[in-house]
Amino acid sequence: MLFAPTKLRSFLTLLGVILAVTTLVFVMSVIAGLNLYGRRTRCQTSAPIVFIVDRFGIITSRDGLH
Repeated sequence: MLFAPTKLRSFLTLLGVILAVTTLVFVMSVIAGLNLYGRRTRCQTSAPIVFIVDRFGIITSRDGLH
């Protein structure tokens, strides 16, 4: 009778770990699939738009260009 609560607690802990890992893998797979789907459908429906942003300091004279 002494080992029954320990076995139950071990079983429930193991069940919780299995459910947590399964849920994590499932959610990560869904997110990866949605990202892939979004990239494929966006690239097929329209041309990709690329913006390149550079930051320049304030140029006050031609000497600053050298």
